[in-house]
Amino acid sequence: MVSASYYVTDNFSLSIGHHYTFGTHFVTLGSEYGFPLGGGRMAALFTEDLIGERGNNAVLGGVRIYFGQQARCAAPGVQYDAVV
Repeated sequence: MVSASYYVTDNFSLSIGHHYTFGTHFVTLGSEYGFPLGGGRMAALFTEDLIGERGNNAVLGGVRIYFGQQARCAAPGVQYDAVV
């Protein structure tokens, strides 16, 4: 698995990559949009599209919740502080 991400904004990333699973090559396209929930938490909506050989295609999507001081979706150096 190989992938590269580009942060369009501090909270929005796009990615492209390659997976090789069970003898099939896949091109992957993904996106993730994160927003702070406060208290060191962050939610992110994500999609990942897999375009494979022989018509093996898939679309995944959902919600991720990050806990802790540095959320994975945020660009390096970006911090979310709770407004009190």
